[in-house]
Amino acid sequence: MTEFVILLPQPPESLGLQVGTTRSSCLCAYSEYAGWSGEQKLWVEHGWCSHFQEEMSFIVVSSPGAHSLHYSLTVRCQGGSVLSRFFAQGHLDDQPFLSYDSERGSVEPCALWAETVLGPETWDTETQDLAENGKNLRVTLADINFLKEEKGGEWSHSLQESWGCEIREDNRTRGFWNFYYDGEPFLSYHPETRSWTVQPSPAQILAMKVKNSLDADGIQSKAQWAHVQGTVCGRLRRYLNSWIAFNETTVSPKVNITCDEVLEDTIIMTCWALGFYPKNIFLTWLQDGKPLSQDTQKSGSILSYGNGTYQTWVSTRIPQGQEQRFSCHVGHSGNHINGTVSCSTALLLRSRWPTILAAVVGAVIILFWLLWCKKRRTTSAAQGPGEKSVCTFLDKHAPCSHPNKKKSYHTGTLKL
Repeated sequence: MTEFVILLPQPPESLGLQVGTTRSSCLCAYSEYAGWSGEQKLWVEHGWCSHFQEEMSFIVVSSPGAHSLHYSLTVRCQGGSVLSRFFAQGHLDDQPFLSYDSERGSVEPCALWAETVLGPETWDTETQDLAENGKNLRVTLADINFLKEEKGGEWSHSLQESWGCEIREDNRTRGFWNFYYDGEPFLSYHPETRSWTVQPSPAQILAMKVKNSLDADGIQSKAQWAHVQGTVCGRLRRYLNSWIAFNETTVSPKVNITCDEVLEDTIIMTCWALGFYPKNIFLTWLQDGKPLSQDTQKSGSILSYGNGTYQTWVSTRIPQGQEQRFSCHVGHSGNHINGTVSCSTALLLRSRWPTILAAVVGAVIILFWLLWCKKRRTTSAAQGPGEKSVCTFLDKHAPCSHPNKKKSYHTGTLKL
């Protein structure tokens, strides 16, 4: 049993949680107590308490010690031919930590802890295992197509293999191995009977044929099951230890502040927290050192930033010219960062650029118009009658001349 500490903004007795002490100056980074499952860590952040005005309870709860490592591999066929490309993913406690694309030919980590802790030898082993399993699964799908006797057409099917290991609450391990056909349960392996069980599905008759074929060739099933119970369960304990050790480290966020549109003499300021780990974080805007109320702020979701880290943001609208009174407070894993606003000048230029651009474009148009008019006037004077003259706003003393009237220009004065 693993002990976790969480903070809730309401009394927890109704949730069956054990109450500890009470604190009023604290922050609940996460209150995802609903649907508690597995190794879902909830971290405590001590800091600003702007969106909870009442006291919060300091709770100590216990979580079941169940953990799991499982792999899923998918192959497809089109019109009777099994496609060469296939995909696989590995999950630790339902969180992806590796991916495999046969076209790429190698495993890639997709979790920060895995990339940081697991070495090249681990990735080479995972690559070899998934490549071999993909090869065998393609053969199995080809056999299914043969048993199904489905010929012609552009039909397509998929076969997914899922295998892995679980550590139960009593610290015992249990392997599992299943097949899914077109996304529906297909077959499950039972080590007690060393045979396959057909799962209820639209392809139940086909599954029975495949079961008989697999049971007849029990050697391959026994070898794969030994791999699951031995190698995969051993990996689970090793990966879990690496994951727990890595979780004792943190990656601090980079804090950036951006200023956006000016509307009715107000500025929208956004505080970004980028590339942090673990996921739990708190952001709020401060005015003169005090948190703004939550109804004056808009917060974004915590999303993946890539490489296993996360990103999020919080924005607020403030009066233009008062930027220096505001700052962004970020709390993460016991560390606190204050980001100051320094975008007034850039924002002022950005807010006025439509007016500046319009003035520049207008000046250029007027300049070209004046040059064109001057050229037409000069041409008209040189060619004499028969040419239309152009009235310009510079010739205030001259009405529009008629085509059959001759005119000439001398030092800017119109003579008839």
